[in-house]
Amino acid sequence: MIRQTVSILSFLLFTGLASAQPVILHEQFEKNSNNTTALSSKILDSGQWQFYYTDCSYNGITHCAVVKYSGSSMGYMVTPPVDKPHTLIFDARTVGNVSNWVEIQKSVNGGAYTTVDKVLVSGTSYKQYTVDVNETRANVKLRFLRTKTASDGSNYNIMIDNIQVLGSAAPVLQVSNGKNSITNGKAMCLPPIGNASYIEIPLTLTNTGSETLVISNIEALGVCAVVGDKRLSIDANSSVEMMVRISGTTTGQGFIAIYSNSSGCSPFTVRFNAPEERVRASLEVKP
Repeated sequence: MIRQTVSILSFLLFTGLASAQPVILHEQFEKNSNNTTALSSKILDSGQWQFYYTDCSYNGITHCAVVKYSGSSMGYMVTPPVDKPHTLIFDARTVGNVSNWVEIQKSVNGGAYTTVDKVLVSGTSYKQYTVDVNETRANVKLRFLRTKTASDGSNYNIMIDNIQVLGSAAPVLQVSNGKNSITNGKAMCLPPIGNASYIEIPLTLTNTGSETLVISNIEALGVCAVVGDKRLSIDANSSVEMMVRISGTTTGQGFIAIYSNSSGCSPFTVRFNAPEERVRASLEVKP
């Protein structure tokens, strides 16, 4: 069962943080020059952009892009193609103390543009805006489209600067026993056959990256056994539960080794102690 959230009480045994999202495009418009009234291409630091009905400065403020609107002409600009854009970050302001919309669109492999989000830009000071793109395909262009005039009739151009496009963060596996102590996570029950009891310890596997985590195998060694699927996929920021079973009549140590495409260690190894009294067990991560 996939869970979208993880309890704040979870004891995360793998303490590494998710990999930072890589910057796959960064543009500060330092080479932006010439105003456009027709569709034009410009070679900037990040590659070839397309501009329509835009200005390269406003009242002496340079190194930006001014997306305009007049009558039926809505200005826009298009980024160079990028692969798997996950997050868009940019600074924007209006040239008048009002609010106006800019629409963020995407085109994949030269296809039609579809709307990702609309951002309400307000005020004459730059603010930072963030848009979740969450596109897993390659050859993606992002378009900043100036929308129509505000409902109050105001029509002010939008200045955009410091655009960053972040890619997906690699999948990262975290393992939790759900509580601060493994003792609180175990359940005593009877096996289907025989009169010997065993201990079951639930674990939560979480993917803290923004790409799919693929677990190819979970290997059990020693006194351990894995209950349930040993091959599975975990979506970004999602979790799946599994169960480790330790024989109640066996002492010693057991291990599980989780093989995956995690950017952390693989295999991710968890060690269990099965003491004779069966009332305590320890859980630790091995390098």
